[in-house]
Amino acid sequence: MSVSTNKDYDGWIARSFTTSDKNEDDDHSQQASSNKNNDKQGQNKNKNKIPTRLVLHLDINETILLGDDAGGDSTSDSIQKMLAKSAFCQLPTLSDKKLDWDNTQQVEPTHWWDGQRIGHETSMPPLYTGWEWPPNTCPYYRTKFKKYSKEFVSKSTEEEIVSASTGQHPHHGKIYKPIWEECQRLLLSTTVDTSSAAQASRNRHPHLLPAFYHILEYLQQQQQQQQQQSTSNNPTTLVFRTFGSDIQEVAQWVTDFAKEQDCPWLQIGPDQLFQGRWKESEEQQDGAVIYQLWDLTETHVVAKDEDEILKLLNSGTIFGIRDDYNHWKKFHWLPTSGKPVWIPRTPPPAPPASDKEAEEPPVFCHHLLFDDNIHNLPDDGIACIRQQHSTEDSKFTTVDASIMHGGEYQGIHLKRVPTVEPVLNPNWYIEQIEHSQLLLQEKLNEQLAQD
Repeated sequence: MSVSTNKDYDGWIARSFTTSDKNEDDDHSQQASSNKNNDKQGQNKNKNKIPTRLVLHLDINETILLGDDAGGDSTSDSIQKMLAKSAFCQLPTLSDKKLDWDNTQQVEPTHWWDGQRIGHETSMPPLYTGWEWPPNTCPYYRTKFKKYSKEFVSKSTEEEIVSASTGQHPHHGKIYKPIWEECQRLLLSTTVDTSSAAQASRNRHPHLLPAFYHILEYLQQQQQQQQQQSTSNNPTTLVFRTFGSDIQEVAQWVTDFAKEQDCPWLQIGPDQLFQGRWKESEEQQDGAVIYQLWDLTETHVVAKDEDEILKLLNSGTIFGIRDDYNHWKKFHWLPTSGKPVWIPRTPPPAPPASDKEAEEPPVFCHHLLFDDNIHNLPDDGIACIRQQHSTEDSKFTTVDASIMHGGEYQGIHLKRVPTVEPVLNPNWYIEQIEHSQLLLQEKLNEQLAQD
């Protein structure tokens, strides 16, 4: 096995499992930096750049927030569960075609993915955060030992004594204690490398990741640059996406931060929060469903179809959607029944630069979802790609789950969040956003070249 490691925490994290496996995440920051230099030095790339507008969708729990005191999950519990989701184990009795939840949760693994026997390690097996799973492996969290995830590394002294006497809570991941301690240090630190407003907000809401504040300040910089260019278009829309009841609480936290930071575009009121619901279509008799936005009390429709939803999201700078958990559960966690993410049709080519009377080129709305529950499995995942094809028909259709997680979508419109990455690297989200924008430009130019 060959691993590609995190440069700041050498040996702690692997993102690929063979030397030939080109994992783009390893070099995203260098590529983004290289692209910026090329933009400054060359004219051709600027000419080919297609105008885009980012619609950034952020899941909440275990994406920008860790821990829920009211729900009984301490920060320590959540960190341990987070590590269990990136600690991969061998599955000698299963093939890659049987990695669904029902199969893996029956397995009691004996070895980590690097071949070391659990409990008899001579070194720390790297956590694995790559998109492609190593053959015949899965996360510890998806095995029969999931029940131990909140005690993956350690427990209190009192509980350790109880565990020793009862044989419970084996702490299979105690080899990962250095990572657990570092994550606790970073999350529980009283200082944050951001603004004073972010510092004050972090002190009030310690479960929010420092990386989340880096996102907010990055987006604020984008807003300021747009204002300096005297353009009326908002460069970004931020959309919180959750199945939980935490949407109003997080909205209030962000609004408090926005007022302290003097960022009116980040303030989010009740009329910007919606219930997302899959509803049976009245126009079709085949059981087809359409996605709608309702008010929080679910008494009236705010956007009756996807055209209206996209117009709404493009009209403002920040929103929150509580998605349809019951629909996702009804269809057994299939990605195609989860949170929809939209891909509009590719805009036509920009007019020639010499045509002074030509209208401004159309802008492509780049929808990008970050969520810890996006999986490289066709039958298990939280995100649904809805694509509008390059025809006169404005309808969106669901992309088949078997191809939804391929390179055309993953990393560009969907981004799985191995939460340990943004915990250890507060700039992780920004690096991923910029990398996805590079990939999108390549994709759009390829599509235009084919037309």
